[in-house]
Amino acid sequence: MREVVFSACLSQEVAWESGGHGDFTVKATEALRTGIAGVTNEQFQDMVSRAFGSQARQHPLLDCAKDARIRG
Repeated sequence: MREVVFSACLSQEVAWESGGHGDFTVKATEALRTGIAGVTNEQFQDMVSRAFGSQARQHPLLDCAKDARIRG
């Protein structure tokens, strides 16, 4: 597997929108704006997941080969 795929939510969940914008896209864009130099794919996924908070109604997913998780 060569692809690195970030999904907005788990397959059994709904990807929510607020104000016409996808919640995942909004949170991922905010994380990108803070700067991600040196951040691995896994760390980025963790940043976005944490942005949803402890009562998240969707849970972003990183799907990639194990070695791709530690690449940035």
